[in-house]
Amino acid sequence: MEEFPLPTAASQPTGIATGPDGAVWFTEKAANKIGRITSTGTVKEFTIPIASSEPTSITAGPDGNLWFTESAVNMIGRLTPSGSFSQFTIPTANSNPSAVTGELDGNVWFTEKAGEKIGKITPSGTITEFSTLFAPPDGPAAISPGPYFGGEAVWYAATTGNHIGLQGLSSGIAGETTIPTASSAPAGIASGFDGALWFTESATAKIGRLPGLFGPFAEYNIDGNPLGIASGADGALWFTEPAGSRIGRISTSGIQTDTVTTPTAASEPFGIAAGPDGAVWFTEKAGNKIGRITTGLPPGPAGPSGPVGQAGPAGTTGATGVQGPAGAPGAKGAPAAVTLVAFQATVSRSAVKVRYVLTGPASVALAVKPPHGKTLTVTRASAGKGVNTLTWNRKLRGKKAPRGKYKLSVVARVNGAQVSSTLAAQLR
Repeated sequence: MEEFPLPTAASQPTGIATGPDGAVWFTEKAANKIGRITSTGTVKEFTIPIASSEPTSITAGPDGNLWFTESAVNMIGRLTPSGSFSQFTIPTANSNPSAVTGELDGNVWFTEKAGEKIGKITPSGTITEFSTLFAPPDGPAAISPGPYFGGEAVWYAATTGNHIGLQGLSSGIAGETTIPTASSAPAGIASGFDGALWFTESATAKIGRLPGLFGPFAEYNIDGNPLGIASGADGALWFTEPAGSRIGRISTSGIQTDTVTTPTAASEPFGIAAGPDGAVWFTEKAGNKIGRITTGLPPGPAGPSGPVGQAGPAGTTGATGVQGPAGAPGAKGAPAAVTLVAFQATVSRSAVKVRYVLTGPASVALAVKPPHGKTLTVTRASAGKGVNTLTWNRKLRGKKAPRGKYKLSVVARVNGAQVSSTLAAQLR
C-alpha cells in the first residue's frame, strides 16, 4: 500500500474516480477543490469558483469531463481535464446532492439525499428529477450503473429508508426493495463482475449482494463497518472501513479474503475506485492523503501463497476410480421457501397495478394503506412462479380513493408461512 499526502492541509478528500485522461480525480470537501493525481503521485488542485460548495462525489462523464456534486450549494459541477468549471443548479432546493455516476445513455446521474430524488443531467446541463418510491425519509445516497433485463439502469442505495432501488434509463421503469437486515444504513453501491449489485451496510458490518430486483438478497458479515465500495481489476469487490482505517476485499462468492490497515493511523478511508493502472485508489478523509493498493491476482490452487502471488500450476490428473453402486433415494425434503419481491407500481386514472415476482406458486393478496385510514385487503388471487400482476380499481368500500401516497403490500401465503414486499405509490 502507498499513500500520497495532499498539498492543502485538512482538505477532507472524499469522492474518487478514474478520469478520462488516465489520471485519478478526487474531491476535497473542506478545501473546496477538485484534485488530480497521476500514477507517480503528482498532485494538482483546482479551486471551485463558488466558495464552500462542499464537493462530495465525482465521476468521469461520457462527454470526457469530470462531474461532481456540490452538497452545500445544491449544484452539480462540471470540470474539463484542462481545469475549466461549469456549475448547474438543481431544481429542488436544498436537495443535498450526494453521489454521482456516469452512464451509457450519454448523461450523468446523481442522488438527492434530502430531496428524496434521483437526478439526470445532460452534457449541456439540463436536469430531470425522479422521486424515489418510498415516502421520506428514504435518503438516496449512493448510485451506480447496472443491468436491468438487457437494458440499462442506475441503481441506488437509500440509506435512511434501508432500500436498494433502480431507475431505468430508457424504459422509465422504477423499482425499490427493502434490505432484509433492518436499519443497515446502505452507504455505497457498485456493479460487480458477476452481474449483481453489491452494497455496503455501514451500520451492521455487512456487505450485501442483490442479483437484480428479481433475485434474493445475500448478506455477508465482515470485520468492520464498510462505507465505499468498488469493483477491482481482479474481479473482487474492494471497500473502505473508516472506523478501522482499513481497506477490505471480498470475492464474488462472498468470502472476505484480505483486510489491509492504512499506514496512517485514524486515516478514515472514505471513497474508493478502480484506477487506470489496475490498482485500487481511495481517499483518506482524516489522513489528508490519497491511497493506492495493488490488487494483484488471487493465488492459484497450487501456486505460492500471498496476496499478489501468480497463479500456480495445475496438479496432475489422478487415475479414474471404480464407479460405486447407486445410493438409496434420500428422504423427501421440506418444501422450499417462497420469496417475493414487489418491484413496480403504476397509477393511472382507472387502476393501480403492482408487479411482483414469486419463486414458487402461492396465494397472494394486495393490501392498500390509504393516506388516511386503515389498511385494507382489496385483491386476492392465486399466482404461479415468475412475474405476476395484482390490480386495484381505486375504489375502497365503494368510495372513490382520495389523493395522496399509498402503501401497497403484496402478501403471499404458502405452506402456512407468509412473506410480503412493499412499495409506495402516489395517487394524484
